[in-house]
Amino acid sequence: MLALLLSATALAGPLAVDWTQDAPVKYHAEARVQTPSGFLYVALNKEVRAMVVDITADIACNGEERGKRGWKVTCDIQTVRLAGAASPAMGADLQPKLDAILAEGVELLEGAKVEMEVRSDGHIKLFDLDGFPKDAKAISIKRNQIEQLRQLMKRALAPLCVQMPKDGAGAKPWKHKGMPLYYELMSMTGTAGGMVHKYSLDQSQGDLFIVGQGNGNLNIQGGAAVAGSMGAADAAGTTTTPAFNMVATTQTRWDGAMGLPAYSEAAANAMATASNANLSGQPLYSYAGFVARVNADGSLEGLEARK
Repeated sequence: MLALLLSATALAGPLAVDWTQDAPVKYHAEARVQTPSGFLYVALNKEVRAMVVDITADIACNGEERGKRGWKVTCDIQTVRLAGAASPAMGADLQPKLDAILAEGVELLEGAKVEMEVRSDGHIKLFDLDGFPKDAKAISIKRNQIEQLRQLMKRALAPLCVQMPKDGAGAKPWKHKGMPLYYELMSMTGTAGGMVHKYSLDQSQGDLFIVGQGNGNLNIQGGAAVAGSMGAADAAGTTTTPAFNMVATTQTRWDGAMGLPAYSEAAANAMATASNANLSGQPLYSYAGFVARVNADGSLEGLEARK
């Protein structure tokens, strides 16, 4: 009986997720996605390869508990901004076209919603967008455009994908089960491969800090057949031949009383593997982003304190 009581206490420890809050939880998110070989962004009558895209968003989230399955979390996109740099190799006249594509993306995202299925341990297992206006024209292009916006918003909120340990206390380092969002490559069809990301708890500064690091061997699903993927990496191989070595790090200041991140950041770099014909010595994909909770007075939570 004592063992059962101790086990129940551990599971209810400070490292437990709870998206069921009395009021919407507001977050400010920023991210940068770098694709040095270029990622093809599309809109009606426009397509441009971009080397860098920045995302800034403010969201308000509500969680609906689904029992042991976790939560359905719906986030209203309150504000969003997109900015990017077109590939100079394709001509200087393409920057205005990229600006127009991203401006159109902002119009589509404003008023839309993020829908996430969050596992009971915090892993985000499904990420989607909803609430777009219906447009009968060029529906296939619009679908591709919306999918690319989903990819960008997924990276903006990727630092929220932090998994809690089984014991609820983080007494020992633990592994992330499943693929965290910050390991996914920019692709229209998904990311394949394997990765290992390990967390440890650091309380040396008085707060609950969850520090993670890991690596993976990954590829774009579909390889060269994928239109709109990361430029030279399109021909990097197939799902059975990893084309990228990914290294990722995360830091999260966890609010144990609330059961959600106060602040979380993630970064990832993908280098070419020996099986990749496009060896360059430079990252073929880089990502960095943070998510900070917005307090009632408008201040933002930071890695160490309010900002």
